[in-house]
Amino acid sequence: MVKAGLLGWLKFIPFGEIAFATFGSLLVVLGLFAAFFGVLVGVTQDNPKALLAYSTMSQMGILIAAVGVGLKYPDVWALLLPAIVLYAVHHGLAKAALFLFAGMNTSLAWQKYRWICWLAVCLPAAALAGLPLTSGAVAKVALKDVVERDLLMGTVLPLTAIGTTWLMMRFLALVGQKASKTAAGPADRLQLGAFGALLILVVVLSYLLPQSEGAWSGQLTVSVFWGGLWPVLLGFGLYMATRAFINSMGALPAGDINVAYQEAGSLVRLGADTTAQGLALLKDELKQTSWQLPQHVVQRKIRLISLILAVLRSMMTPGVLFALLLCAMLWAVATGG
Repeated sequence: MVKAGLLGWLKFIPFGEIAFATFGSLLVVLGLFAAFFGVLVGVTQDNPKALLAYSTMSQMGILIAAVGVGLKYPDVWALLLPAIVLYAVHHGLAKAALFLFAGMNTSLAWQKYRWICWLAVCLPAAALAGLPLTSGAVAKVALKDVVERDLLMGTVLPLTAIGTTWLMMRFLALVGQKASKTAAGPADRLQLGAFGALLILVVVLSYLLPQSEGAWSGQLTVSVFWGGLWPVLLGFGLYMATRAFINSMGALPAGDINVAYQEAGSLVRLGADTTAQGLALLKDELKQTSWQLPQHVVQRKIRLISLILAVLRSMMTPGVLFALLLCAMLWAVATGG
């Protein structure tokens, strides 16, 4: 579902035609912020599905930053679009497999098939981290080759793989903690079949897409192989160095952005309500003293106050902060930013 928004962007924004340098730079910064924010909050979670949700935020941040590069440099869009599609397909398949595994984890026969279970969950996790020779490595190389045009994106993109590996190691640790020793029942076999199909797609589909042809051909070179390996090794080392601290600290509340949004919305509603009350008193006072001013002046002021009151009251409804942000982004596009 999260790819629907990306699909809408790709469909309706005129990529490859006009450069939106300011807006593109904003998307790059916001996307990279989301990429690291999702990792930092996700690694504290003790629910595997909540962790995967923050991982999705992180990966979508990378795609948003890539879209920002396309807005800044329209001449690279012909190469960037296939890389974005490949990355989105890879992420969708790997994340779907991990979510499905997290859902059926407690009903798997871990005691009897421990190594098979670990192999099954490690494959999509390694692909998501970008381990060399996985579909994730192919997708990351394809994306990196194009976005290097932007200095910030080209420099920071490899670092996101460190964070993703850190996050996937935490996910695997949670999976191990929650693993059940009960045998899989008949109801689980449908899930196992779906997971197996996803696992096959994770392994082979990205290699079969035409977008991956150039990226796959360079996977066996030493420079490309090492370029994909060192972030994974650093991410593994980072997890080993911080796992005791992570285990000792409490999980940050899932949906933290929504909590902050609600708090900000409460402040906006309070300010709007106070201002609206003052303007309502001013409107009543103006009506009582209307005999001191020309009638057309009074009516114009009353209409203006009524309009402001309507705007303020609309700010007391959910979604106002999103609407304000959307207006700001549309203004940036309209002004050629």
